[in-house]
Amino acid sequence: MKYWVGKIVFMAVLVAALSPAWAAPDEPVFRRVVLMDNEDVQVVEIRYEPGSVSPLHTHEFPRRAIYVESGGTLEITPGRVRDDGTLELVPGGEAKRIDITAGQVLWIPAQTHTLRNVGKTFIRAIEVEIKNATP
Repeated sequence: MKYWVGKIVFMAVLVAALSPAWAAPDEPVFRRVVLMDNEDVQVVEIRYEPGSVSPLHTHEFPRRAIYVESGGTLEITPGRVRDDGTLELVPGGEAKRIDITAGQVLWIPAQTHTLRNVGKTFIRAIEVEIKNATP
């Protein structure tokens, strides 16, 4: 397993280095771009300007590795999937702040949440969702 995680992180770093720069003034403050999607993985670039928020969402696949290219402070608010399949914030759920730094790699299980860049820096990360990982 460690071998594959190493390969996946290497791919994420390579994709980050080769992807276009964030510079256009008319781009949205939160941006999610699928860079690769095949039967094994989905590679996504995520960009947060200060103050931007991702929509409430659920990660479909059981595990993901995240490579942080430029870090900052994120506030994570937990959500859940209702019986009818719609999403909602967890009533009374507490938001947690985390600091992420450039070069950091995270291994995270699937979850439902929303994220807000509460810092003063631009955050960019490459997320590799592992489709066939065991939870």
